Amino acid sequence: MGTVLGGIAAMCRHRQTAAIHHIGRSDRVIAHSSPTDAHTTSSRRARDEAQRVSPRLVWAMTTATMAMTLIGLLGRWNSLPTWWTSVVMSALLISSAAVLVAAAIFDARYRRLPDRFTIAAGIAVTGAAVVAATTEPVLGAVAFTLPLLLVHLVDPAAMGFGDVKIALVLGAACGIVDWRLSLVALLTAAAAASVIAVARRVNSIAFGPALVGATMAVVAPSMVAGSPLGWLS
Repeated sequence: MGTVLGGIAAMCRHRQTAAIHHIGRSDRVIAHSSPTDAHTTSSRRARDEAQRVSPRLVWAMTTATMAMTLIGLLGRWNSLPTWWTSVVMSALLISSAAVLVAAAIFDARYRRLPDRFTIAAGIAVTGAAVVAATTEPVLGAVAFTLPLLLVHLVDPAAMGFGDVKIALVLGAACGIVDWRLSLVALLTAAAAASVIAVARRVNSIAFGPALVGATMAVVAPSMVAGSPLGWLS
C-alpha cells in the first residue's frame, strides 16, 4: 500500500514539475512574442482608425476649394483690390492648416498619416496656388519633398512614405509665400525632431508633427509680414 501511495505521489510531483516547466515555457514564449503582437495590434488599430477618416472630408474640401478658387480668380480677372485674392488665399491656407493639424495629431498618436488628410489639405493648397498665379509652389514642393524622398528610398523604415506625401503639400504651401521657406521649414522640422528624440531618449518619433509645426511656424509670420528672405534675392 505504501508503495502504491509513494508511486502516486511521485507521479503527482512529476506532473506538477512538468506543468511548471510548461508554464515557464509558455511565459517565455509570450514574453518573447508580446512585442511583435503589440506592434501588430498597434498597426492594425492605426489602419482601422485611418479608415474611419470620412471620405466626405475630401469631397467637402474639394467643393469649398473650387468655390473659393473661382472667387479668387474672378477677383484677379476683374482687377479687384489685392486684398480680395489675399483673403481667398488665406482662407484656403487656413482650411488646409486645420486638416494638417488633425493629420499631425493622428500621426503623433498612431504613427500614421492617412491619405485622406493629405489629399484634403493638398486640394486647398492647390487652390491657393492657382489663385496666387505663381510657379513657386512647385519649386517649394520639390525642395521640401526631394530630401525626404531620398531618405525614404535609402531606408523606408527611417522615413515613411506618408511623410513624403505630406511634404508635397507643405512645400507647396511654403512656395505660395516664398519657395525658399520650404528649406527653412524642413531644417527646422529636422532640428525639432532631433531635440524631441534626444529629450525623450528614443530612437524614433513621428515626424509628421514636426513637419507640420515647423511649416506653420515659418509660413504664418511670413504671410503677415511678407517673406523674410527678400534679402537673398
